[in-house]
Amino acid sequence: MVRDIVVARRHGAAGVVVGALTAEGAVDDFCAAFVDAAEGLPVTFHRAIDVSADSRRALDRLAELGFTRVLTSGRRRSVLDGAALVKDLVGRTEVEVMACGGVRAANAARVVAATGVRDLHAAPRRPVGAAPGGEVSYAGVGVPAGLDHFETDPDEVAALCAVHTE
Repeated sequence: MVRDIVVARRHGAAGVVVGALTAEGAVDDFCAAFVDAAEGLPVTFHRAIDVSADSRRALDRLAELGFTRVLTSGRRRSVLDGAALVKDLVGRTEVEVMACGGVRAANAARVVAATGVRDLHAAPRRPVGAAPGGEVSYAGVGVPAGLDHFETDPDEVAALCAVHTE
């Protein structure tokens, strides 16, 4: 992973998203090497925080290590269900909290209001049928067969961009 970060940085990446937990669910100390390899690029810790032993302690450790941002749904599938924890994490450290998990244009303003985040992560996509041979298929992972391939939904992207949250 460190090599991947170095390669991404050298080729102009604007930032990286990484994360690792110990078997006990703590932020792995090796994550320091990720931040070091980024050499000043923004480093986001992915949703592993949602399965950590303690999200608050994990966030505190991420701040110590120099992470820029963390993605979280507040330990729930939907960020609206985990909004109380997300709100508690916002402002706890200098690490920016980005809400994710079920964020859509229809609920984006509600997510911001309920959590206090400034940043949202969404997957504005729509199913377009079965994945062509050789591509990743999500069938059997809660996705019905035949609807296991997605593409960006430009209308949802536009709707998200039009949401005013302030």
